[in-house]
Amino acid sequence: MTTYSYFALFVIIIIACPFQECYNREMPNILVNDRVRVWVKEKHLKNHTGVFKKFRNDTLFIHLDNADTLVPFPLGSVLLLEKSLGKKSNSGRGTIYGIVGGMVVGLTVGILNSSGSQDNDAIPVPNVTPALTMFGGGLLGAMIGAGLGGEIKTEHWVKVEI
Repeated sequence: MTTYSYFALFVIIIIACPFQECYNREMPNILVNDRVRVWVKEKHLKNHTGVFKKFRNDTLFIHLDNADTLVPFPLGSVLLLEKSLGKKSNSGRGTIYGIVGGMVVGLTVGILNSSGSQDNDAIPVPNVTPALTMFGGGLLGAMIGAGLGGEIKTEHWVKVEI
C-alpha cells in the first residue's frame, strides 16, 4: 500500500468512529421537567424550546424559554419532539476538522516544496516529503481543532416517539 492509501484508510477510520455512538442510542422517554424541543407546522416550520410540564388529552404542555405561561401543543400539530441530552463539547468534531484541514495545508506545503521550485513564493522547508508535511499538518490541526472544539458547547438532541 502507498502512503496515500494509508492516509485514506486513516481518514475513513477517524471519520467513522464518532458516528458509531449514534447507532447505539435507544429512544428515550420524556419526564416532567425535561428540556424538550417541539417542531410544529404553523405558517412555516418552527421549533419551540422549553421544559416539558404535563401531557393531557392529546396535548403537550411546555413552559417555553421565552414565555411565562404553559403553552399547549396539540399532538396533531407536532411534527417532531426531541429531548435534550445536555450541552456537550465538540472536541471530537473539532479534531476531525482539524486533521482534515491540517493535512490539506501540510500536503500543499509539501507539494510546493518538493516541486524543486526555488521561487520566493515557496515556503522554505528543506528536504521534507509531502507525506511528512501532511502528517505534521494533520497532527497540528488535530490539536488545534480539539482545543477549539472543546471550548464550543452545543446542546445535543435525540428524537422522542410521540
